[in-house]
Amino acid sequence: MCGARILGGNTVAELTLKEVQHVAALAYLRFSTEELDALRGQLDSILAHINQLQEVDTTAIPPTAQVIAVTSVLRDDTVRPSLPIAVALANTPRTEDNFIEVDAVLEGS
Repeated sequence: MCGARILGGNTVAELTLKEVQHVAALAYLRFSTEELDALRGQLDSILAHINQLQEVDTTAIPPTAQVIAVTSVLRDDTVRPSLPIAVALANTPRTEDNFIEVDAVLEGS
């Protein structure tokens, strides 16, 4: 069993078996009592590490949503000539009025 954990300067009791069962139920997971007890200890350990991170002074660090520069890899849309209709339709099995003609795929069409 892990000892009490401290979050935000406040001592908080360790996770109860009922709390671990609740989190497991939220995730639609089923565990045996032994597994739940092991998970409780692991989650307590994780929360203790999070508490250590909360002790680090981050006042000089600006808030960051993205750690690397985000640049668009897409090119700008530009108007340019497309294929002539005759070339685009050259290999189609059936055409009608400069459109590709296909069999109906929905019932009743």
